[in-house]
Amino acid sequence: RDGSIWEKLATIEAAGTTNQTTNYNYTGALHGRLTYYKLNQVDLDGANEEFGPISLLCDNISYSLTVQPNPSSENFNVHLQSSENIENVEVQLVDMSGRVIMSQATNINSGSTMLNFETENIQAGTYMVRVLGQNDKFSPLRVVKM
Repeated sequence: RDGSIWEKLATIEAAGTTNQTTNYNYTGALHGRLTYYKLNQVDLDGANEEFGPISLLCDNISYSLTVQPNPSSENFNVHLQSSENIENVEVQLVDMSGRVIMSQATNINSGSTMLNFETENIQAGTYMVRVLGQNDKFSPLRVVKM
């Protein structure tokens, strides 16, 4: 749920060596609101590679937070969708230790609100975008600065 703590959902057996594209899928219980997933591929020789994380919005809530582009090598935009006006919020970019790197105070308008974060002076790494002052209507979102 937070992009930091992971639990194993399923193991899908490999189809074996082939020269054709093989599609795999998994259908499981949705965990509500914004959920993060990643894939760990283990080859027959034991080598493994991790893909993701990706985020998935699993229900029809009235609030959403997206970041584009993500990953980003320069600036990125934070898009806030809300079914109501929300005043006096702070949108923060925090590092993985919880330290605030940047923040912007704003009011969120019903519909769509967009904020630009200028990140050319920020080190490459993984960060979280979080919205404070709105009673957890927006789930934190992981963003990668390349």
